[in-house]
Amino acid sequence: MSKEFENFVRGASKVAEEQHPFDAEQEKRTWATKLDELHAIVERSLRPFFQDGSISIRPEVIRLSEPHLGSYDAKGVRIVLGNLTAQLKPIATFVVGARGRVDLIGPRGRVRIVLVPADTTSFPIRAVSASGADRTSPPVDEWRWKFTTSPPHVRYVDVDEESFQNALMEVMGASNG
Repeated sequence: MSKEFENFVRGASKVAEEQHPFDAEQEKRTWATKLDELHAIVERSLRPFFQDGSISIRPEVIRLSEPHLGSYDAKGVRIVLGNLTAQLKPIATFVVGARGRVDLIGPRGRVRIVLVPADTTSFPIRAVSASGADRTSPPVDEWRWKFTTSPPHVRYVDVDEESFQNALMEVMGASNG
């Protein structure tokens, strides 16, 4: 190994640590807070139905393991409607193009929900110069849960009370007729 390369690697690592020190516990706390925000949307969406007993919502603990965070517990939700069950299952906080992902899984399918910057409507693709200029994104203050379509033409739709109800019908197999 050349001394020049060793100095390059150590210097780059030091700069990265100084600029953005990684705190795994803080990442887990932030993820838990964002999951709580998603669960609040779900509860608002289904409140009239679980108040009258038509739907039950049961919290679940999902064990996740991620390379930078290790193993940890995340909050999930099981939704029961008659004989049908759907699960709101956290997948990971480190995913390509998003700050986290949760899947809504039912007997008739799966819908992906991602945590992305609030103003995002499609998968962000940026050109970066070969010199590495503009390698960092501007800080994002507000993240929002959004449903995502499948590649190659990824689009995002805000998760709100109505869109969640529509997604739940989709994964539970509601007929459109």
